Amino acid sequence: VSQSRYNVLGALYYQTADYGKMAQTRMQVFLYFVRHKLGIPTQEINEAIIHNIAIRAEVDVSIVQGIFQYYSKLQPTQTSPEQLMELHRRIEQFYQLYHHTKKQDHE
Repeated sequence: VSQSRYNVLGALYYQTADYGKMAQTRMQVFLYFVRHKLGIPTQEINEAIIHNIAIRAEVDVSIVQGIFQYYSKLQPTQTSPEQLMELHRRIEQFYQLYHHTKKQDHE
């Protein structure tokens, strides 16, 4: 499934205010990135995979752990807009650090 399809799904869930589905879609997009940009399988997430993501992305492991720990605590039927925004913030922080590191590698 392409990233653009996830964006369309996210927009549809937003219209229906299904924040749990939006959080799930946001996480699926993140996992898609991990699989396709970093080349790391995501069928099973464990500490070794989390460390591998951190190493390949050159991002502190606490950032990656924070994403997975926060997401695991969300209740799909009770996810609030604030919780969705916090998940989004954590994932965006990862992307910003990843892209900043890659940009420095090219200088």
